[in-house]
Amino acid sequence: MYEHWEGLLVQINSGNLSKSITIGNIYIPPRTSNDNLNAFVSEFSSIVLFLEHNCKNTLIIAGDFNINLLKLNGNDIYSSYFYSSISHNLFPQITFPTRITRTKLMVL
Repeated sequence: MYEHWEGLLVQINSGNLSKSITIGNIYIPPRTSNDNLNAFVSEFSSIVLFLEHNCKNTLIIAGDFNINLLKLNGNDIYSSYFYSSISHNLFPQITFPTRITRTKLMVL
């Protein structure tokens, strides 16, 4: 169904919880083209919107997005992903560089 990224969503139900929890894991390969990143942002937003309207449960998303959050101002696709995520109350929890090279710092 989704050709340029991989993901898995699991819903956990428990009699002890007042509502269920959906946990998702997403992987986007490094050096994914801008067209494919745009497709991901659109597809991801549609999936989250569907879950918000139909599941009414807690949503946790983790993964390796390979989107550098330090470049939000210089990249329309990265900022589109970021603002789409926060519009669904999904906030990045990693706020420090996760990849450090001699010439770059990246929060991926």
